[in-house]
Amino acid sequence: MSPSPRGRLVALDVDLPQKAGASALAAHERQTAEADLLAENRFAVQGHQRATYRLHLAVKGDAFVFALSDGRTRAALTSISLGLQSLRRRLPAYWAACEGYYEAAQAGRIAALEEMDAHRRRLHEDGALHLQKRLAPALVMDKASARRLFTLLAVLQRAGKARGDAPV
Repeated sequence: MSPSPRGRLVALDVDLPQKAGASALAAHERQTAEADLLAENRFAVQGHQRATYRLHLAVKGDAFVFALSDGRTRAALTSISLGLQSLRRRLPAYWAACEGYYEAAQAGRIAALEEMDAHRRRLHEDGALHLQKRLAPALVMDKASARRLFTLLAVLQRAGKARGDAPV
């Protein structure tokens, strides 16, 4: 993989209505991922050496769309479409692991939490690495940013299913 990118996201717009049937878990995951991603990230758009970027993330048809613009001027830089098919197995598996962990925590099943969390983290790492590789021709990001972005994709996918959009 290329050297760590030096640019960063300064603004994030996720095209997902707050009341789109989101569970408490989805709302929490989205809030945490957005805050973490904006607090610390490393991004670079290939061919555009900028210090800062803005990201608009949405689901359109059967694809995730990453629209990136200059962080200062807001000038459009590129739009990247990533087919939902490429994450078909990873997103639902990750989300199921998150829900299982959340339910176990709520029910006080402490003994199961460590194993469930390890499984969730493995799925999260795998999904983030896959996302980095799929976006690498156009967008470079560090590992932590890829994990946070993968979480947002999982939330978008889950909300899309709740609204009846294209399933993953």
